[in-house]
Amino acid sequence: MPNLYKIEIFDREYRYISMGVMQNPPIQMDYLTLEATTISVNKIQANKGDFAHITDFSGKVIYQGIIQDVYNTNSGVSIKILPLLSLLDVQVQYDKIIFRQKPLEDVIEQIIKETYITNSDKLQNIKGLIVKRLTRTQDTQLDIRSNVHAFWDIITKALTLYGIIIEMELKAQEKQIVVSIAKKEEKIVLEAELENCIHRSFVTTDEYGTLNKVTFVNKDDPKEEKITYYLHPDGKIDTQNTNRIVPVFFSAEYIQGAENFEEEARNRAKEQLLPEKYQQNIELGYLEGDRMIDSENIKIGILADIHYKDKIYQSIMTGYSNNNGVKILIFGCIRLELTKKLILERRKKV
Repeated sequence: MPNLYKIEIFDREYRYISMGVMQNPPIQMDYLTLEATTISVNKIQANKGDFAHITDFSGKVIYQGIIQDVYNTNSGVSIKILPLLSLLDVQVQYDKIIFRQKPLEDVIEQIIKETYITNSDKLQNIKGLIVKRLTRTQDTQLDIRSNVHAFWDIITKALTLYGIIIEMELKAQEKQIVVSIAKKEEKIVLEAELENCIHRSFVTTDEYGTLNKVTFVNKDDPKEEKITYYLHPDGKIDTQNTNRIVPVFFSAEYIQGAENFEEEARNRAKEQLLPEKYQQNIELGYLEGDRMIDSENIKIGILADIHYKDKIYQSIMTGYSNNNGVKILIFGCIRLELTKKLILERRKKV
């Protein structure tokens, strides 16, 4: 039986515009790529840039976003909606030294505030935006070498390297958008071989071919100063040429203009050699209303031990889709579709 959902439209001042009713709207949310989702409504008033708030008829929030496009169809109105988090999918400026001085949650908080709350361009600031940093993870290092970068690339690195997740909630009645920054510790256990799991797909990678040795040469004094770092089987990164990973996959690069060559080399080595977690693409599908698993309350960023064929895959939820009453939970940080790969590669180059 089709379930009914309600979509409400608010403008950028949080003023109510209109509402519509839908049956089982196809919803998708990919934390890594932030692609749009498209829904159809019989009749509604909506404009590009408006906020969309989708709930079931009990009031539970299903999706929130920003309208990217509106166009009429033979059956009504089609609305293309970007996730609310796409507000952070922008190029940002900062002083790169902050990545060496502060925990990563503090850095993300500072960049958001400087971009949208205290910006000297008052028209760029977002009315009602509130940032809450809920954790502070020590010893976080990102090899950021420019004062301009794609912000969402920084945010996804925070997830893949340290498990730090960003959430954003529209509170139209309070005229607020609340951003939460936190390293989540919750973990669930999923049995992928049970009959209630009606769809499953496992794509995993191993660490063969990944960098495990890097040499840095001081370009200001190339004949005199160089240093080599190694990744060890226990995940430790140092200059000790013992207990090595084989076969060796290596690289070398110059460092120029650093105030402290050894410190710069150490920081770059941690960024380049630290293995990224959750190198999988795992999909598990469940029927809406499944009594064995409350898929609606499994949120992006939650850690999971997934049991399948006598193996346990440790992963993190990074996306989901909901279509025709089937909820697909997506785990891991690998994407298989070409369009998604291109989005991720484009951000890294900026």
